[in-house]
Amino acid sequence: MSAARRRRTRPRRRSGKYRGGPRSADRNRRAARDRSGASRGISFARIPRRIVRRARAIIAELAAGTSWRAYRGKRLVNQRREYISVPIGRRYRLLFRADQDGVRPICCLSHEAYNKWKPS
Repeated sequence: MSAARRRRTRPRRRSGKYRGGPRSADRNRRAARDRSGASRGISFARIPRRIVRRARAIIAELAAGTSWRAYRGKRLVNQRREYISVPIGRRYRLLFRADQDGVRPICCLSHEAYNKWKPS
C-alpha cells in the first residue's frame, strides 16, 4: 500500500450540491433566498455575501437620499450617460439607471462582466 493511501483518515465528501440532512438543505434554501435580490429587483447570484451586504447598504442609502457621488459613482460615457456605475470593492460594480425619480438599481456585476456589459 502506498503512503498516500495510508494517510487518508477522513471519509470522502459526497459530490454534488446537497451534502447532508434536512438542516443543510434548509440552510442552502435560506442562503439562496438571502442572496437573491428579489426584494430589490436585481440578481445577486454568484456574488460573495460581503459584496451583497455592501450593495444592499448602498442601495438603501441611495433610497434614503444620499448622492451616488458619495460612493465614487461615475456615469458611463457616450451613449450610456443615463447609467451610473458604483464600485463595490476592487472587483465588483453596482449599476444604476438614472431617471427623473432618482436612481434605480439594475444589476451587480464582477468587474470582468462589467467590462463586457451592454445595456439591453
